[in-house]
Amino acid sequence: MTNKEQLFFDHIPKTAGVSVTNALETIFGETARLTYASNQHSMAVSHSIGRRLVAGHVWFQPNEKLAEKFYYCTLLRDPVDRFLSQYYFNKSVASKLLAEDSLNDPHLRDPQVLASHHLSIEEYLNSSAHNLIITYTDIQAAHFAQRKCNNPWDLSKNDLLDAAISSLDDYDLIGTFDQLQAFIDRICVDFNRPNVELPKLNVNQNRKNKNDVSSAVIKKLHESNTVDLQLVSYAQQRFMLKGALVSATAPDKIIQIEGALPNPEKSRGATAFKERAIPPVTSSFGSKEIEIIQVECIPHSTGNTAIQTGDESTINLICEAHILEPDLTVGIAVHDYLGNLIYGTNSSLLGIKINIFKIGKFRITLKYRPFLGNGQYSATVALHKGVSHQEGCYHWINNAVFFNVIKEIETSPEQNQSLDIHYSFT
Repeated sequence: MTNKEQLFFDHIPKTAGVSVTNALETIFGETARLTYASNQHSMAVSHSIGRRLVAGHVWFQPNEKLAEKFYYCTLLRDPVDRFLSQYYFNKSVASKLLAEDSLNDPHLRDPQVLASHHLSIEEYLNSSAHNLIITYTDIQAAHFAQRKCNNPWDLSKNDLLDAAISSLDDYDLIGTFDQLQAFIDRICVDFNRPNVELPKLNVNQNRKNKNDVSSAVIKKLHESNTVDLQLVSYAQQRFMLKGALVSATAPDKIIQIEGALPNPEKSRGATAFKERAIPPVTSSFGSKEIEIIQVECIPHSTGNTAIQTGDESTINLICEAHILEPDLTVGIAVHDYLGNLIYGTNSSLLGIKINIFKIGKFRITLKYRPFLGNGQYSATVALHKGVSHQEGCYHWINNAVFFNVIKEIETSPEQNQSLDIHYSFT
């Protein structure tokens, strides 16, 4: 619950903000949208008298404070997906306006929109024009960092990340694109409002996803968004620990996660940022001839994503085989919040044989008892051939799930060897 009565939704472009704003208007019973495409934050606050809800694109002045009366929330998105959505949306807008001969529409004076129309995505990303480069380079981190410094583009990567997190520390709620309904649920709980179902996302039918563009495009976007990738991972972890999550065993129940992220002293100066541990980035590789399409962590004792030390827990993998494989291995590695390897093993080392004898979907269940101390952890999962992934890696996902362990006790590495693996076709 919050003691604040007003909500400010800081809408990053192409993060499902329109759908979220629609849900917020239902929750609060009033129109939320700011009237301009991009608004100065202080002006938006000063014009909010009599409104419980403000939502829209904003920009900040350096060292600008957030308004104490507002509950601030925002959503982040995988930067590759976010840019692809932005590029193809702008491309479709330009095509529509030109087909309608709407040449005076202000969108056609936007360099992004015009470039998306005239340039292929490869040409767009290889352009030397600064006004295009900044549209796909760590823009989420830059947006939040601008509140802490004069020019986020002048910062080193490390300082940019620290500035963005230092700014986000002042927000009441941070979510990510893959947590949309839980994000809305958290707001309903905090403002003591009835649950609202998120409206269907407005998807551009002409847009492409990661599988439809070249590997060179993906590589370029990854290289240009190293800070945003870390920032999204931080947001996912913070939401898991501080936000509302839906239990896999009780989907109608909102769960509050115990625990907290490191909270060092916030910056007092424009660029004096404290170092902090950042959750590792989720990434994947492999041939995907056999692929993991869903990963979930299910604790058995607490009923939420906080795991009691030593209690049995489950990681479920929903997989899909596109080839036959009589000698499939599933592996797991657990890392702590700083990225240190705590525990790892695989089915071959445990003498468990997995025979994929037909094409289609199947489930792998890993039951284990994590004898780990208090803290936040991530699990990496992998599917490969034989004893080692070097024999043939099908799908490897770094930091596929995050979880919190509570109830600290003395542990030993041998205790963590309790792992049972089952598989079944769906």
